Amino acid sequence: MDHWTDTSTLGDFFLNRLYFTESYKPYIQGYNISFVTQHYLSRQKNSPFFTLRERFEQEQVKATCLNLESFLVMPVQRVPRYLLLLRDLLKYTNARHPDKTLIPQAVDRIEGELAKINASIDKSEIEHAYKIIEIEKKIDGTFESLVAPKRRYIREGKLIIKPVTDEGSSYAALKKSQQNPYWFLLNDTFVCCEKKSKDEHNKLFDFRTVIPLSSIKAVEEIKKEPKMFSKFPKDTSFELILRGETLKVNAPSVKEKVEWMNQLIILVMEQTKIQIQQRLSTR
Repeated sequence: MDHWTDTSTLGDFFLNRLYFTESYKPYIQGYNISFVTQHYLSRQKNSPFFTLRERFEQEQVKATCLNLESFLVMPVQRVPRYLLLLRDLLKYTNARHPDKTLIPQAVDRIEGELAKINASIDKSEIEHAYKIIEIEKKIDGTFESLVAPKRRYIREGKLIIKPVTDEGSSYAALKKSQQNPYWFLLNDTFVCCEKKSKDEHNKLFDFRTVIPLSSIKAVEEIKKEPKMFSKFPKDTSFELILRGETLKVNAPSVKEKVEWMNQLIILVMEQTKIQIQQRLSTR
């Protein structure tokens, strides 16, 4: 600033330093993944990350009053703030000053770089994460975070799912009488809840159990009708064949049965493919 004069310029400063967007790009591209990952780890109360985060945020209460998410988003906000600064400077720049043409050039170039970066980002993962976080907030009970890297929301709805046999079932909770069973299907897991009769502090569901899709071997039409399920209409029912047991599923309509079956078949195939790839990579 000691050498600043009436003809000194800022526009060319930004134009000559656009290489900073190269280091900015990897952070922006990884931000969505970091957001999802830290949310997932923060729900694992026995993990080292949970302890480290708690200690960090306790220190920040004394210093900045900011949480971890606030620090993570700061680099994301940096370049947009440069644009705001340049636009404000332009308003107060004399029409005859060199910056009157240099600042608009800098703004255009930075906006162009930002547009390229934004076009390279897969926004779907963060959109799915936000959707799953909203679901998580509505569920009452103790369960591991539903948010996880690469996890996607697929659909939700009313289904009755019960084990065919009583003895040794891993899903005995499903045998209990459920007035309003409600399921959330994610790309790698099936979440069983019961819809509450009334809203309790924005908690609309009680958690029951989860079925990892990796544990499902097949999704099939019903071949044999057990007497215990004679009340389940065959045209709206199907089976989930797990390792060691079978679950009977009843949907509200034939249309919904077909939709659930088709989506489950595709997702189970995806999980099977992932398991095969994991086994091959460890050889």
